[in-house]
Amino acid sequence: MKKKLIISGIIIVLIIVATILYSHFIGTKGLIINEYQVVNEKVPESFNGLKIVHFSDMFYGTTFNEKDLNKLVKKINEYNPDIVVFTGNLVSNNDIKSEKVIASLNKIEAKLGCFYVSGNKDNEKSSMILNKTNFINLDNTNKLIYYKGNEPINLIGYGKDVLNEYDYYTILFTHNPENSKKLNSNLVLAGKTMGGLIRLPINKDIFGDNNYKTNYIKEKNKEIYISYGLGTNEFEFRLFNHPSINVYRLYNN
Repeated sequence: MKKKLIISGIIIVLIIVATILYSHFIGTKGLIINEYQVVNEKVPESFNGLKIVHFSDMFYGTTFNEKDLNKLVKKINEYNPDIVVFTGNLVSNNDIKSEKVIASLNKIEAKLGCFYVSGNKDNEKSSMILNKTNFINLDNTNKLIYYKGNEPINLIGYGKDVLNEYDYYTILFTHNPENSKKLNSNLVLAGKTMGGLIRLPINKDIFGDNNYKTNYIKEKNKEIYISYGLGTNEFEFRLFNHPSINVYRLYNN
């Protein structure tokens, strides 16, 4: 009996150690592409098929490094996106060498532009890097964009002072999905939750916000999509939740 208990204990310890090693060295690598069709009658017909690539929570300098960033840029450009949006948390600390990050981000190509909003862990270092790239800061502002016709869609970057004064199809970019309740919009692209970093096979995270345990929420006439991010925070592991980006295609019907 005692021998069986010892063997069982050893097995449990080995499983725990293997899970930790997997979560740090394997779970944090790779890149999953989540593709979605977003259908809404308010989308102008001229925007049918518009492609948006969305990434978030890079935390460059943790488990996400230069090699990972170069792979990310290559994959984004393979999709030939119309819009690219980053929803916050760029670097892990102020010691990051910014030149390589700036050079890589400037290789991202998007027909209608690259945009970003700040995350809760972003600082002056993040702003300095992004301001030297082709990414346009949408914090506290909005931008009307046109595609193949005369009717625009409205892009909003969350902020306390920004208002949605238009009746156009509106996409809200925000780091925190909770902000979706504070502005009128049709589509919300957010980050922050990182899927809890650890997810169960039933697609539920165990550490995240109870209100946002999945990457898609439907609220009345509003759809919320959440990017689970690329890097890690102070806990450098991911389990059943590899780094990922989202690709959306807009359609009128």
